[in-house]
Parts: sequence; structure tokens; C-alpha cells
Amino acid sequence: MDAPTKAPESIAALLARLKPRAGSLIITVFGDTVAPRGGSIWLGSLIRLMAPLGLSERLVRTGVYRLSREGWLASRSRGRKAFYHLTPSGTATFAEADRRIYAACPPAWDGEWTLVALKPDIAAKERRVLKSRLEWSGFGRLGPGLHIHAGRRPLPRTGDGKALVTFAASLAAEGGANPREVVALAWDLKRLDSAYATFAATFAGLDQSFSSPEDAFTLSSLLIHEYRRVLLHDPQLPGELLPAGWAGNAARALAARLYRRYAEEARAFVDAHMESWQSPAPALAPASFDRFTGANAER
Repeated sequence: MDAPTKAPESIAALLARLKPRAGSLIITVFGDTVAPRGGSIWLGSLIRLMAPLGLSERLVRTGVYRLSREGWLASRSRGRKAFYHLTPSGTATFAEADRRIYAACPPAWDGEWTLVALKPDIAAKERRVLKSRLEWSGFGRLGPGLHIHAGRRPLPRTGDGKALVTFAASLAAEGGANPREVVALAWDLKRLDSAYATFAATFAGLDQSFSSPEDAFTLSSLLIHEYRRVLLHDPQLPGELLPAGWAGNAARALAARLYRRYAEEARAFVDAHMESWQSPAPALAPASFDRFTGANAER
């Protein structure tokens, strides 16, 4: 493997400031880069891709080992080479995350709410798991055991599904509840708005901060990593329920513009250094070219 070229100071400073965790950053690269190219990668290629992102070979090996133990990755060997791919559960989680991360705009709202109640007789451990999965899927909490989302929202995987009771309601028709008051009770949008503003301030002005395909890949990966960290805490409420001047709109437009700005050269870097289980490596999935496209994606 050839040695990575020295990154421009702006990228080095960005890495030093963000200090991304190894396992989380590997997950980002798997979702953004590996999954759309057939889903498998030789460990040596992964080490090469992670080098400009500040991860040493030891950190990559340790991160991959931990992700395998946690059920995200599995491996198989050909000769002395180990190839890693997402497990079925990891693939399902990535598919849902991709739908949210690269979507062009929030969904329209029909005025209805989805309410989910946890049955009172479920065990405490299962209750914690279900609450975590519901919150990851964007549901807010109205009270102990009661979760809510605007419109129809897919439920997370919950085993046999018997621990939840789901129903639709029009809160305005039952007591005149103000939709924005409901949102204020169920979600902490001020904190999320601040996180989006921080993301935008971090990446604003980085359009021209790369001089090679390696730099483009590094910036693209860091962009998606940081955007993903904020976005996956976002319930992605319909626009009419969000506060005026919602920072998430500007953050999404910035992410879309920069992602497209880096895309071609980032792909060239990956194509030059990625070896997968399949030979030759599969072509990039067509859906990858449609990321962030849509009505509110800045063109």
C-alpha cells in the first residue's frame, strides 16, 4: 500500500478539532463508501482508506474487531486476506440510516400523529431497548411509556412486536392541542438546532479545501460523519412543525452542496484503493448518485 499524502493544514486542523472516534468513523465509511460498492472490503484497503482520516493500522484493526463483536461486521478470508462485510442486522440498520441521512427534504404532514405505547408488563431491560429504538427512529416522548411522531412513521424492529400498541390520532380534534406545544413537550429542538448550527459553522467555507482525490475523500467522509452524528438525533419533523430559522435546513443544504462538490474526486480515490471480495469490484450503486437530490437540495 502506498503511503497517504500529507493533508492540507485545514484538514489536519479539522481532524484535530473533531477527534472522531475510530469505531464510529469506520461505521461512517462502511455506510457511505463500502456498502454502495457491494458491501465488502479487504482489511488492507480499509486501513488505507482510514489513514488520511487519522486512524492508524492498529486503531483500524481494533475498531473492526470490536464492531465484529458487536454484530455490525462479519468476515471471510481468501488466502491471507480478510474481507469484512456488514451483517444482515447491520445492513438493515444502515438502510434506515441512509434513508434519513441522504433524503432531500422532510416528509409532508397530513395533520395526523402516530402514538406508540409500551405495554406495562414488559421487562425493564426490554423496555429500555424499545425506548432507545423508538428514539433512534425519531419518536419523541410525551410521558412514561408513550411515544409520538408526526405522520406515519415506520416502527423499529421489536422482535415479535407484541410489546407495543400503535394507533393514529388527530390531537387537534381531541382537545385542541397546539401542534407546536406537542413538539415542545416531546423533543428538545433547541439543542438539536444548536448542533446543526455548529455543524454548519465547522464546514462552511471548505469548498476549495482539497487538492487531491485523497483530500476530497477525507473531507467527504468527515462531512458525512459529523452530519450523521447530528441527523440521526433529528426526528425529521415536517417543516410546519419546526421553529422559524431552523438551522437544520441550512445544514442540510450545506451538506448536499459539499457532498456533491467532493463526490467525483472522492470516488476516484476509493476506486484506486478499494479491493472487495468480488473481483472486479461491483460498480457503485446507482442510488448513490441520487444522494441529497430533491426540491430543497441546493443546486
